[in-house]
Formats: sequence, structure tokens, C-alpha cells
Amino acid sequence: APQLDALIAANDGPFKFYLDRAKYANRYPGADPAYHRDEAVKLLAPLEERLAQHACLFGDAPSLADIAIFPFVRQFARADETVLIGLPRVAAWLAVMESSALFRAVMEKKAGAE
Repeated sequence: APQLDALIAANDGPFKFYLDRAKYANRYPGADPAYHRDEAVKLLAPLEERLAQHACLFGDAPSLADIAIFPFVRQFARADETVLIGLPRVAAWLAVMESSALFRAVMEKKAGAE
């Protein structure tokens, strides 16, 4: 679906660009972490709008877009817990995605694993 592909591409391209420079500014000469943080937050606005209609990005059940985008939004929110203050639907969606059985199973630490 074109909309799904476009949303994933925006996450993998511009959002990831700004996320990396906000979170790891020391790795990017000249990066301004506050500027990059603010630009990344702006790119979450379409998610907030979509989540006003449904529990997930393309309906009431997680889609490929939710699975693809969620880890990056989680990483961004974990780096700076204030980024989702103006995005209550994104924050709620993130909490639901983090509490999913699939995510918990994937993140479970295995004995002997580091």
C-alpha cells in the first residue's frame, strides 16, 4: 500500500536521520541535538493524526508499519522522555506496543545471553 510504504520510508529516512543526530550528536560533527530532536518530533505529527482514527497506524490491529516504526519511536522516547509530551496518542500507542506479548517475548533475556 502506498501510504504504508511512505510512512515507513519517512521513518527509515528523515526520522532516523534526526533521531541519530539528536541521540548521538557527538558522532556527527556540527550536529545540534536540540534542533534534531525538534525536527524528529515534528515527524511524529502524522503518527499522532493517524492514531486519532484507530488504535494502530493503519487500523485497530498492528500492521507492518507499526512493527517497523515502533522500535525507532521507542528509542527516541527512551533517549528523551519529554519528546512525547505533546503527542499523547503516540505515547499511548508506544505503551501498548511495549506491553504486547510479542515485544515482551522478543525482549526477554535468555539465560547466558548478554
